[in-house]
Order: sequence, then C-alpha cells, then structure tokens
Amino acid sequence: MHDTLDLSTEELQEIVDEEIIQAEEATHVVTGIWWGTRTAITSIASPVCSIPDAKAKEAQLDSQERVVEYLGQLLTGKVTTAYTAFKEISKSLTFRVNADIDPNKQSARISDFDGVCDFIGEIPGTLKRTRAESGIRIMYDLVPIKDFAQIMNLELEREVQIVQPTDHEYQNRALCLFDKLYAARANLNSYLQALSQHELSVPKQHIETANTNSLRLNDLEDKLKSELCQDLSRARDPSFKGRLKLNSPEWEADIQKFESLTLQYAAKMTFESEITALGIKYMHPNNTETAYSEHESDIYTLYYSDAAMVAPSWKEHYTKFMELACAKNTEQLVYVVDCDFEAGQELRVPRIELRENGEIVAKDFVAEQKNFAGKCFVHPATLADMEKLPDKLLDSIRRSVKIRCPCAAATTGDCFCRVCKRAIFYLKDDDYIYCNCGRYRPANAAFKCLDPAHGVSYLKYEDSEMLLEAYDYQEFEQHNILILGETGVGKSTFINGFMNYMLFETLDKALETPDLHWAIPSSFKYTEMNNKKLDTFTVTVGEETKAQRYSLDGESATRSCVIYVLHMNGLTLRLIDTPGIGDTRGLQQDKKNVKGILQTLKSVEKISTVLFLIKPNLSRLGQVFNFCMTELLSHLHKETNQNIVFGFTNSRSTNYSLGDTGIPLQKLLTDKKTDITIGYDNTFFFDSEGFRYLAAYKTINKEMKERTNFETSFRNSAEEARRLVNKTIRMVAHEVRKTLSLSDTRLYIEGLKTPMILINKIADEDQEEIEKHKSHITEFGMSNSALEDKLKMTIRKPVKKMLPSPRTVCTDNECRTVNRDAAGKEHVVYRQICHDHCYIKTTNELIGAPEISTCEAFDYSSKPCRECGHEWDKHQHISYNLTVEEVKVDDPNILKIYNSNKSKLEKAEEAIKSLSRKKELLGERKEFINHSLASFGAYLSSTAMVKYNDATITYLDYLIDNAKKEGSVDSQRQLEEQRRIYKEQYDEITKGNPKLDLPPKVPSYAEIMDIIVQLDEIEVNGSRIKDLVEEKMNNPPPYCNSVTLSLETASKEIDSFAWIEQPHPRSSCAHSSTREKKQRKKARSLSQTPRTEMTKVESMPKDENLLS
Repeated sequence: MHDTLDLSTEELQEIVDEEIIQAEEATHVVTGIWWGTRTAITSIASPVCSIPDAKAKEAQLDSQERVVEYLGQLLTGKVTTAYTAFKEISKSLTFRVNADIDPNKQSARISDFDGVCDFIGEIPGTLKRTRAESGIRIMYDLVPIKDFAQIMNLELEREVQIVQPTDHEYQNRALCLFDKLYAARANLNSYLQALSQHELSVPKQHIETANTNSLRLNDLEDKLKSELCQDLSRARDPSFKGRLKLNSPEWEADIQKFESLTLQYAAKMTFESEITALGIKYMHPNNTETAYSEHESDIYTLYYSDAAMVAPSWKEHYTKFMELACAKNTEQLVYVVDCDFEAGQELRVPRIELRENGEIVAKDFVAEQKNFAGKCFVHPATLADMEKLPDKLLDSIRRSVKIRCPCAAATTGDCFCRVCKRAIFYLKDDDYIYCNCGRYRPANAAFKCLDPAHGVSYLKYEDSEMLLEAYDYQEFEQHNILILGETGVGKSTFINGFMNYMLFETLDKALETPDLHWAIPSSFKYTEMNNKKLDTFTVTVGEETKAQRYSLDGESATRSCVIYVLHMNGLTLRLIDTPGIGDTRGLQQDKKNVKGILQTLKSVEKISTVLFLIKPNLSRLGQVFNFCMTELLSHLHKETNQNIVFGFTNSRSTNYSLGDTGIPLQKLLTDKKTDITIGYDNTFFFDSEGFRYLAAYKTINKEMKERTNFETSFRNSAEEARRLVNKTIRMVAHEVRKTLSLSDTRLYIEGLKTPMILINKIADEDQEEIEKHKSHITEFGMSNSALEDKLKMTIRKPVKKMLPSPRTVCTDNECRTVNRDAAGKEHVVYRQICHDHCYIKTTNELIGAPEISTCEAFDYSSKPCRECGHEWDKHQHISYNLTVEEVKVDDPNILKIYNSNKSKLEKAEEAIKSLSRKKELLGERKEFINHSLASFGAYLSSTAMVKYNDATITYLDYLIDNAKKEGSVDSQRQLEEQRRIYKEQYDEITKGNPKLDLPPKVPSYAEIMDIIVQLDEIEVNGSRIKDLVEEKMNNPPPYCNSVTLSLETASKEIDSFAWIEQPHPRSSCAHSSTREKKQRKKARSLSQTPRTEMTKVESMPKDENLLS
C-alpha cells in the first residue's frame, strides 16, 4: 500500500508548520509512505539420503528451484500450478521463514512445505491486524525543502544551502554497514527461529544468550542510525577534514560478533534435523540408562558433541552412523547422545558404541571395524555354556583359531572374543575354546564375521562334522628371549617396561588404564625441588618374592631365573629373566647364577634371541664388565652369534643412540672372535623413565615434572621394543641343546680328566704285570705248581673315596709330603688343610682354580692364606681322593686253562694268547679314552662362542711339572707320552692329516653323546668310569618359576597387537593324510559333556598366574 501527500490541495498550506520549514536542520519533506511486510523463505536440501550420481543431484537441484519459484508466485498471488505436485517434490527439503511481521512468532516453528504455504496464506490477515491495517512502513518519498516551499508559495527566511551529495565512497560505506547489520538481523532471527525448534541439541543458556543478543543488535542499529545523522552534515561539508564515525573499523567487528553467534550451533541443529527426520531417538546423557534398559536388541549409539563435530574423525563416524541409521534392520536400534548437556563427559572426538544384550561390546565401533576387518567374533551361544578359567593353567602350547563363518558370505578369519577382544585359542590336547572371559566347548560357539552380508545375529554350527570342517587352527608361534647382563644394568625394570610397551604406543594411552602393569617387584626413589627444598619420594611396585627382591647396591635383584610368558594373538613370547653377572657376593655367586641359567635353558627347546642389556655410556669397559661378557659368551654355542642382540638401557642420556660403549664393545667382540658386528639390526635402545613416571602416577598419584621427557622416553622405548619383537620373529631360532651340550661336555671333561689320567696309569701298570706273567709262563711252562702260583693275579682298581667334607689344601712343597710304598709307588699327602668344610662351588679341582680365591682362608678376596701364608693360587679344592687298591683275584682265563686236559705246551700257548689279548684290550681302552678326551676338546673349540682353553692339556702339564719336582722319572715319561698322543689326536681331529690327505673331522653333538655313552659303560677292574666322574650329564630340568603376564588394556575395542608382523606360514594342525579319521574322533569330543579335569597338556614350566 502507498500513501501519498497531495501537494496541490489548498488545505495543505493551512497546516504547514512554517517554523519547522524555516529551521536550518530541515532539508526534505516526507510526501509518501509505502506500507507492507517483508518475508524471506529459505529452502534447504536435506543430506539424509545419499545421492548416487550427478544426474540425480541435478534433478534434485531443479526440483528445489521449482519449489522456490512456486512459493514466490504464492507470495504475489499468481499461483497457477497444483499445490499437491509441489508438496510431493518438497519432501526432501526443509524450510526457514524470516518475516518482519510475525506477532505470534509462528515462523520459528515452520520447517516443512505445508507450514510455509499456510504462513503465506495468512499474510493478508496479519497485515490487517496491524495498527495501520496495512502492515508497517517499508519506504518513504522525499521532496527537498526548497522545492516544497516553492510549491507552497512560502518564502524561506534563510538562504537554503544546496545540499551537497556525499561522496560515493561514504555512501557505499553507510549502505554496506546497514546491509551487514540487516543481514546479521535476518540471520539472527532465523537462528532464533531454528533454536526454538532444536531445544534437544542446544543448551538453554545459549538460547537465552541468543535472545539477549537480539536486543543488543537493536541497540547497535539505533547507534548506527544516530551516528549516521551526525555524520551526514559533516559528510556534505567539503571543508570537513575530520574522521566520520561510520568509517570506524569497529562497526564490522561489532556486527561480526552477531554473525558468529549464529554459527555456533548451526551444524548441531542441522544434524538434529537429519536424525529426527529418520525417526532416531536423540538423547541427553542422563536419559541413556532408561533407554538402554527398555531393549535387549543390538543398540548402536553415536556419542558426539559440538567439539566432536570438528574433529578429523567426524566424517568417518558420521558416514558409518548414517549407514547404520538408513539400514532397514528391525533387529537393531540406533540412538544419538549429545554429550554437551548435563551428566555428559567432555568429549573431544566422536565414537559409536555397540551394546548386545544390554552389555557394551564395543566402545568405539568404527575403530573395532578397522582393527578387526577380516576377522570373526565368537562367543558362547548361551551364558550357561561359559565356564570359569581353572585356578591353575599350565603354559601349554596354544593354537590360534580360524573359522569359516556359517553365514552366506562364508568368510574365513582369525577368531576373537566379542567381549574381551582377545584371540581365542585351543590348548594342545584340550577340547575347549579359551579367552580372557573363560572357556567353553567349540560345539557351543556362535560366530559373527564383519562382512555386511552376515547381518546382526550370531550364527551357530548345528552339526559337529560341519563345525570341524570349518575350523583351521595353528599353534602359536613360540619365541624365547634370553635376557643377560651385568648386575645393575636394569633387566628387571626393562621387563616391567617391556610388557607396557607391548600394549601401549604412548604414555598417554598407558595412563588411561586404571591399574599398573608390572611383572617384577621394584622400588626406586626420586627427588624434586619444590619451593627451594628437595623432596624425596619412594615408589614401590609389588612385593618381594623368593625369586625377586628389591635391588640392593651391587646385588642382583633377580635371585633365580624366572620365565615371563606373554601371549599376543597367535604369538607366545617368553622372556627369560636371569640373575646379573658381577654380583658383589663374588665369583662363587656368579658361577652359581650361570649354572642356574643353563639349568633353566633345559626348560625350553629353542632360543630366538639372546639379549645382552648394556649401559650405553661406558667409554671404557671395566674388569667386571669384561669378565661378565666373557663368562656369558663362553657358555654360548657359536651359532648364537646370529641370535645375539644388544639392548642399551638408560638411553635417554645418549639421545637413544649408541654412546661411548660402542667402540670398546666392538673391540671386545672382535678380540673374542665372535664374528658379531654391531649395527642397526642388532642394537636396540630403551629407557626406563617412562615406566618410572607411570609407576609414580599409578602407585602414589604423583606426576613427575617435565612430562614431555617421559613421553619421549616411553614412545621411543615402545618403538624399539616392538622392533625387537618383530626382529625376534624373523630370526631362525637356536637349538638350545647345542648350547647345553657345551656346558655338559665341559662339566664332563672337568670330572673326567682326573680319573682318566689315573686309569691310563693303571692300564700301563696292568700291561707291565701281564708281561711279567707271560715271561713266567714261557720260562716255567704250565706245570701245576707254576700255575698255582699264578692263578692269583694282582689287579689295581681305581677307587673314589669321598672326604668327610670338601676342603681347601695347600700344594706348596712346604705343605705336602711325597711318600713311597713298598713297591716304590709315590703318593702325595697334603699335610696342610687350610680350610676344612669348604663349600665353594667349583667343578675345577685344579691347583689355582679361580673359584679358590673366594675361600674363607683368603678372606674371600684373594689374599694370602691365613693358615699357611702361601698365595691362593698354590691351593687346591678337593672333595674326594682317587686311590688305587691292589687286590689278589683268580685270573679266570688262566684258571680255565689250568682245569683243561690239554698238554702243558698247549696250555702255555693258550695262556700266553689270553694274556696278550687282555693286554691288547687295555691298549684299545687307553686309545679310546685318549681319543675321547681329544674329541671333547676339539668339539668345545669348534662350537664355543669364545675360544676354549683345553683343560686336559692344562691338567697334564700340571702333573708333568709335579713329576719333575718329585723326581719321578717313570711318571714323567708316562705323562709326557700321554700328552703327546693326546695332542696328535687333537690336531688330527681339528686340522686333519695332510700326509694322508685326511680332512679335519670335528665330532658332532650326536657323536659326542655317543662317546659319553660308551665311556660310561667302560669298566676298569670292576670300577665304572661314570661312577668316578663327579658331574652327571643330562640332569633333569630343575623347577623353573614361570609367570604368565596378563595383558589388559583400557580400550577393548581395538587389537592391541596389530603391530606384530605376520608369523611365518605354517601348516594347519588338522590337515594330514588321516584327516577324516581325526575329524570323526574330534567331532565326538566336541559334543562331550565338560570334564571335571583338563586333559594332560605338554610339560612346560609351571605357571603360577592365571591365563593372560
């Protein structure tokens, strides 16, 4: 409607207020007013249903344009098209209405096509209900004051200044500001309208803030108009050189604040509209439990927040959720939980939670789908089928399980428990499926693969034969890591950190778990400066055990070997923790520790990795370190040089790189001829600080300062630990029996050399005695009187006589006596017993054996003997004496000849032949014994990691030297001959015989074992060699403490061990030529009722803990 003033009417002149006309401020007269209303309608294409291709998108856009055109015609009253046709094509659209006349705020509730049409239809009635019955003023007609005065025949008393137009720049500035302000008003009104429709996704406080800002925008408009009035006269004055108020840059900032407000919850409101349009329940956190309790169906819940919608993972979660929401599945429910409201936890990233039967089975469904792609979830068909885990479970061989899912997709994948997310497995010879939750019979298992064709239900094989055909199970890869090192290097702390590095990549992820993961009790102190005062804190992890103690200065915290077992999705990893070498309790304790290590190795068949832990910043390797490395290397088979790696602890001090230790360590390895070269592939760098931070945080709730350093320590150590595991998987495992054969052979030689020297001596004397008999028979014939004299033969029998207690004796000439018996034989008598009841541990009963220096007689520290004053290396530790007993016995061969009816000549010839054969046998026995000793020495020299010092040569040299000092020419000659023969045989074995063109032939392990068996059966005049050897071979493995470490994480929706490289391909356990028979047998066992006791499993180290 347009109201105008008729300037030609005479009545107008009578009502003109001349005083106002004459006012200097007057410039124009209003001569017309336009009445009406302004309404803006916005259509929004809904993205609920995905658009398949470009043509479909173009068609939707065309439909949207046609709807807008129709509404425009409806506003102008020019509708020519049927209403119902546009209602149909507008179903995928939502609408927003902004109107300057809306007394009932009706526009705020309009979102669909019908609502828009109804609002437009009510506009005429709304205009009539206004005060002017025509709407509101929307535009004015103006006439300049001078022109108006002329029309009214009025004389202006002032000179009317010509109104100078403002420059275009200012005009554009003013128009731009008002355009921005009115656009902000329109957006704010639309936003307020939207807020009223989305109270579920917008907090009440924000709605109140938005309404307050609407009033503040009115104030800003009034201020803009006021300052425009003040600016106009100045803007039209060419002489004004000041700054106009509308040119201030603050106007844009003030208007932008209102624009920004309208964006804050726009995305959330759009998302709420999408969700509600699909009929999905939109909830606040305090309503979730009620909603969950009402249903037992599978429930997918999207937890989101305003912050989560801008997270990088939002698009991925949104897409997956919309797939679930649009899926036509009556067996599942879909909810949305807005965490911005009361009772909601702060949520920075979105997640989709899955509940089955009211229980949470996936806290992050999207992450689970990625981590378990291609795998199959398994759980018992009913809760009654699940049995508790046994209180004690032996560390038997485990078998991972693959299954062909019974669904239409028939996907074959590794099997994981739906609840604990651990790989399910069999135990060898046991008819149960195991996981962290418990165990159940395979016949009671239900399966669900992640293929979309599977659906939401778990499926079960009803037929046992079909179930067995679907199974494909493989034994867990078995890998053992032997951990060695000097006392105090941090082996135990390394293991504590190691199990955390297996689970968590970063310190932050480790801190998310409520409990501290640890294997070995430990205690440490750290100091912080607070308010110029040093505060000391003590952190204690676990309690001491018999095998593990808190470390004391210089003492090994690990008192005995312990095997820590980790099961990680098809991989069994055993960490063999050993006592440190270089213990302050002395060489005796070190020897004991090494013996314990070797005994523990008898519990395993193979070693994949030998890990030497070393400090990285030793510029010089001390005497203790050199001893430790040499001692440990000397007990390893040379093949282990391919399995030896070096782990450097406390590596933060060297920036996680090889520090000063590198050069001297390589020199030591080169000097020992180990063929080991230090490089990237066999060096790993760890630091315990990350675990120390974790322990302090979890045990005493203390956050150490400078957390960034601890985070770096944990991250780098986790990377290195995982690199070590994957390196271990790739290496060819070393057969432990080869290393053990070194130790056993060395022990056998130590125990054999003394009896063998004595046996050779006895053999020589027996041969002399036989020669005397032969001469006598030749001289006197075989008369009865002569034979009667020789029926009784003197034999010499070696006898091992144990002393009442082990003792340390002095072998110096001043402290011993050499006595001769009636036959002129020499016997050494050790008069000076320096320490009776001496129980040092040594198998080397030689003069000057290193272990002797730890005897009490030398104050445990290699001092001169406090009893005799001689040096410790003049002493010998003895626990028995080997003596020779002479016994008169009937010679059975001569007795047989004596009783025969043959002639004297025949009897004499046969007696000589019998004695010659006996002498020949003694010679063969001597030859075999000497050859055996040479074979042992050659075997050790060729197989040991470091060069073996031949104990037999050393001992023979010692005896020869003693014979020289005692003036025993015969003994010296015999010993020197024995040494010559031994050396020739040793050289022939190790170097071959160039004259005969014979190559070297070092005996194998099997040949060494065969030699030992033969030696054990040899008798010397009734005494068997094995009874004379102090150390026994093939001792049964001792009790070995084994602990299975439980590996639990806070996030059960992910596979914690996805970083492990795929093991080498192996053949399935169930596939063989007799497969059908095995299947039938197994099928019967699958349907058996549970037994009260588990089937006997393979003997392995005893496990004190429950299943991991």
